[in-house]
Amino acid sequence: MFGRALELAFRTEQFSALDLIASDLNEKSDPRVLERCAEFFIKNQQYVKAVQLLAYAKKVRRDGQADRKA
Repeated sequence: MFGRALELAFRTEQFSALDLIASDLNEKSDPRVLERCAEFFIKNQQYVKAVQLLAYAKKVRRDGQADRKA
């Protein structure tokens, strides 16, 4: 759904555009997209947004740490 826009935002590191796109993501979104967006937010120290996206992707353990193996 957001394929080309996401690729451009990632490639050009447009944080505001990615933030806008990510606001429309939810638990029904493609888990790969959620994880990729979360990694971008982690890289940019936006941990709350990253945890939210990882939770949607079901990649957060009960202790609050990212589950990178699942």
